[in-house]
Amino acid sequence: MAISIDPAVLDQFTGLYEIAPGDFFLVEKKEGRLYFTDRGNSAELLPEATNRFFIRDPADLTVVFESDGQGHITVLIFAMNAREMKARKVLKQESEK
Repeated sequence: MAISIDPAVLDQFTGLYEIAPGDFFLVEKKEGRLYFTDRGNSAELLPEATNRFFIRDPADLTVVFESDGQGHITVLIFAMNAREMKARKVLKQESEK
């Protein structure tokens, strides 16, 4: 079940995450909501905790963001069908205007 989260908090999660050499996930904020894009397919990330999100379809897909000791998001963990993949943040996305 999705929870309410301050849209300003979402900025820290935006960016480009490298899952494999030359293969990236994009997380961007549009109209106060967070979106996950993989190979041109985009879906809204719905918050279930301050750093844990899910995608409604497929229902078993989750995204967890991890930070370094200073509060900067450095890793995205993408989990689907009990399989986890880590992606390292390589580029911060500009905030929406």
